[in-house]
Amino acid sequence: MITGYVVARRRGYGVEVFPGWRAVALRIVSALPGLGLVALIFVGIRAGIFTAVESAAIAVVYALLVTTVLYRQLRWREFFDTVIHAARSTGVILYRLRPWISCSRSRTASSWCC
Repeated sequence: MITGYVVARRRGYGVEVFPGWRAVALRIVSALPGLGLVALIFVGIRAGIFTAVESAAIAVVYALLVTTVLYRQLRWREFFDTVIHAARSTGVILYRLRPWISCSRSRTASSWCC
C-alpha cells in the first residue's frame, strides 16, 4: 500500500472524491456474482464435487452465464469472435508443440515394447 501511494504521488495520479459508503456497498453487491466464481471453484474442489479440470469447464459456463444474463456485457458476436481467437491460438500452440508430442508418443510406445 505504501509503495502504491508513493508511486501515485510521484506520477501525479488524480484523486477522486470519496463517493460515500452507499456507493461502495452498491459496487460490492454488484460484484458478488462475479466473485462467486472463486467460491464456486474453491468449494467445489474442496468438497470433492469436481476435479480441478472439471472446475475449469464449470467456471467457463458460470462466467458465461453471469456475463450474459446478469451483467449483460457480452454480445453473441463478441462471444463468437473470442471463441475463434481462442481456437486459433490453441491451433498455433499445438502446431508448435507437434514435434514434441510425436516424439513423446514414440518414446512411450518404444518403452512399452521393450
